Amino acid sequence: MPVLNIVMSVSAILNILLGLAVIALLIVFVLWLRDRHSKTPKVTNKTLAYYAGLLIIFIIAKLLIH
Repeated sequence: MPVLNIVMSVSAILNILLGLAVIALLIVFVLWLRDRHSKTPKVTNKTLAYYAGLLIIFIIAKLLIH
């Protein structure tokens, strides 16, 4: 039974992190849309790709836990 508790704890933590990653990606995407025509963009394509990759890593981790 202790193993089940550990798996449930990790799953809960991953759910929270996944939610935060989705929110972060949405914020970065909105900032990217706003900045893409600017001469000095604060949010570049590299930043957007980084956050999208982070979201994909959390989704894969969540699928592996379940």
